[in-house]
Amino acid sequence: MGVPRMSPPLRDYQVEFKEAIAEQYRRGSRRVLGVSPTGSGKTTVFASICEGAAKKGKRVLLTAHREQICDQISDRLLDYGIAHGNIRAGCYPGDQQVLVGMIQTLARRKDVAPPDLIIVDEAHLAPGPTYSRFLASHPNARHLLVTATPCRTDGKGMGDVADALVNGPEVRWLIDRGFLSEFQLLVPPSKIDTSRCRRIGNDLNQKDLQEVSDKAEINGDALQHYLRHCRGNKHIVFTTGTAHSQHVAEIWTAGGVPTKAIWGDMEDDELDRTIQDFRDGKLLVIAACDLITEGFDVPDVGSVSLLRETESMRIYRQSVGRALRPAAGKKRAVILDHVGNSFMLNQQTGEMTMRHGPPDMPIEWSLDGEEPVSYTHLT
Repeated sequence: MGVPRMSPPLRDYQVEFKEAIAEQYRRGSRRVLGVSPTGSGKTTVFASICEGAAKKGKRVLLTAHREQICDQISDRLLDYGIAHGNIRAGCYPGDQQVLVGMIQTLARRKDVAPPDLIIVDEAHLAPGPTYSRFLASHPNARHLLVTATPCRTDGKGMGDVADALVNGPEVRWLIDRGFLSEFQLLVPPSKIDTSRCRRIGNDLNQKDLQEVSDKAEINGDALQHYLRHCRGNKHIVFTTGTAHSQHVAEIWTAGGVPTKAIWGDMEDDELDRTIQDFRDGKLLVIAACDLITEGFDVPDVGSVSLLRETESMRIYRQSVGRALRPAAGKKRAVILDHVGNSFMLNQQTGEMTMRHGPPDMPIEWSLDGEEPVSYTHLT
């Protein structure tokens, strides 16, 4: 497991967040939803909660839906000196008090002792069938669900998996105090026509999106904006599909910016190698489909390009949040919104209308979903 490292002290707002969660349990809640922005340190907070529970002799099970996120959780537990086992396919950690496991594996395993506390990271996925069945199978455990965006893709809330919600600080509050990076939001005129794209639920059909978005002109235009506004930045391009990611990588590499594509069902070894090269600075740009909108902690990402139009506030906030972590030498993040996810430009009238707004727009999250607050600050 390695040598435990010194755990960092919680920031004041993290202490308040942790105490507010504990207060909900004291009031009788069994399923608490903790909401705090991407980059605010949710993993640190729930690792501290895990540490306290373990010292009281409680069994704690921490889970997420991707191996990379589970690895990050495991690393943070080591920061706190918390011995733990990892549940993966073919791995049987024995009678460990603290366990970290992918939900897909946990849902199949019957050999895990009943936990006293279940912590779910990226918990906006908890209403899905796999999580729902697993959580329902442990009715005597307390549940702590943690996310930056407590709503489903269709905007509905999480009242069916949680009975109390605790809100952390707003994005703008964190920016003003240096806990998140300032940003510049640029909205070039969109060259993508999604008027004929079908809908699935409340969002656009991803296959249709790829057909209208994955064009050489559009991918090349995105490259020119990167070169003009954030050349040399560690950068993420969010795309509509696997082929789209691959085509972006080809065009950007040919244009002098070495870029690699990653996608959801990519081979684990290749995916891990690509992400590690990106972390280490051996790779400057990645084009991502259905990946790293969640649980991806690389603070020196300086900018992102949005090439996937979405009606989902969750997908939008998770995507732009990848660039908002502070890092040495980063003065501001640059967000290139090519698809009008923040604001939509009417090219006939020149008027801008708001879709999801800028990354620091206040939102009053509730168990019923989201309600944007009137927005007064624009960077």
